[in-house]
Amino acid sequence: MQRDIEKRLSEKELKAILKLLEDPDPYVYEHVKEVILSQGMEIIGELQLVNYSSENELARERSQTLIKLIEFDSIMNRFKMHKQEGEIFLMELFLDLQKWLEPRYADFVQERFKRLERIIWLETNETDTPLDKIRTLNRLFFDIYSYKGLLDPVHWRSYLPASLLRSYRASALFLSLFYIALLESVGVLLNPFAAGDYIVLAYSGKDFYERIDFTHVHFFIALMEEAVILEPEALQKLLKEYNAGNAENILEPLTMPEAISLYITNLQIALEKDNKILFSNALSNLYNELIKWEA
Repeated sequence: MQRDIEKRLSEKELKAILKLLEDPDPYVYEHVKEVILSQGMEIIGELQLVNYSSENELARERSQTLIKLIEFDSIMNRFKMHKQEGEIFLMELFLDLQKWLEPRYADFVQERFKRLERIIWLETNETDTPLDKIRTLNRLFFDIYSYKGLLDPVHWRSYLPASLLRSYRASALFLSLFYIALLESVGVLLNPFAAGDYIVLAYSGKDFYERIDFTHVHFFIALMEEAVILEPEALQKLLKEYNAGNAENILEPLTMPEAISLYITNLQIALEKDNKILFSNALSNLYNELIKWEA
């Protein structure tokens, strides 16, 4: 979705192209859209002026759409820059998406995450073992702040960090990634697994992510009550399969880009159900970038 920035429009050209947002002809709009998107973030102020002051409803709707597309281009550009450097800034990506989808709560979400990040850093020591740090986070995450998982939120906003942090209940998938990001902040890396619609987490004792084989599953099960976010039924199903020697049938090791892609896919589905097609289509570009990137 990244676009090359074309030459800047003159004041006269800009005024003319914005006026064409009122034209109902879809072919005219496609041309106008490409010209406007090529101008990047610098044109957002002019589009906001159309949105707030135009008496033409079609122009207002189109200006809102174009603002969203330009903002998402900016998110993609920052993600690609991080990707070129060889790493994903997990919470930065989520905060960018949060601000794009629901800007009213962006500052609230960032403040809440930074508070948790600061508290876990203060309550852990360099001499703590990884398991000690996991137990510290669990005490904060589950006992003090009472974050819990909830299956299949009925509305797409329930998938967003603002709803999670406001209510302490949201997608178990997002909570798992949120949990990973907090542990990363104190140097504990977990191995993600896919288990149906869930991500489950294992600490293998290594200092990097990798596709671990199933010889490590016993360690994951040993930490089941210490480093996992699962609904009770899913947890019982996983334990039943493990006790029967069939854990490999439902556990699939994931790289971090794959884990984030799973979250993005679920968010796309939720947005489509809520007829937020513009958001869903834009997210598909991010998904494609994630699955092409090898950690």
